[in-house]
Amino acid sequence: MKLFIGNYNYSSWSLRAWLTLKSCTNDFQVELIRLGHETSKEALLSSNPSGKVPCLIDQKLTIWDTLAICEHLNESFPDKLILPLEKNNRSFVRSCCAEMHSELRALRKECPMEINKPNQKKEISNRSIKEFQRLDQMVDEYTTLQLDRNLFDYFMTPFAVRARCFPGFINKNTQMYFDNLLKHPHFLEWEKNALLEKWVIEY
Repeated sequence: MKLFIGNYNYSSWSLRAWLTLKSCTNDFQVELIRLGHETSKEALLSSNPSGKVPCLIDQKLTIWDTLAICEHLNESFPDKLILPLEKNNRSFVRSCCAEMHSELRALRKECPMEINKPNQKKEISNRSIKEFQRLDQMVDEYTTLQLDRNLFDYFMTPFAVRARCFPGFINKNTQMYFDNLLKHPHFLEWEKNALLEKWVIEY
């Protein structure tokens, strides 16, 4: 398998796909496409028809969009339990991941994932604050289920980075959960690569 990703420092969707794939196997290649560069568009379109990252190549199959990639991996590695076995838990995790995929737009726009810039001093809108509170609700319910690591964790990790960049908007339970996500060896491997990058994208 080969996974096309964007910049380690900025590409939250690439991080989600990479964490999911990493939970399944170490037998894959990564090709980084530098975002925000004059060659980006051509490189993106050469990797997949959507012109976006992440993109997974599995033999002759090209899969784009993070959710589609993760569903493909769930079927390809059923023993890795990317999604919980129990139906109600699985539906809850799918619902949360779908919401993270399609909603929380103010938070994604105003609070970009920048791994190399923790503790930013920036005012954010009431809508973004409410979306941080929505994360609290999801995490509070999720942590009561006491599930093994799964797609919810992989999808929530970029929001943990955002909360580190823009502190003070989440409750204590979410903070503890986020701290654990950011201590996981797989995230630390990604973070190490992010901190080596010299490229800057201005928001």
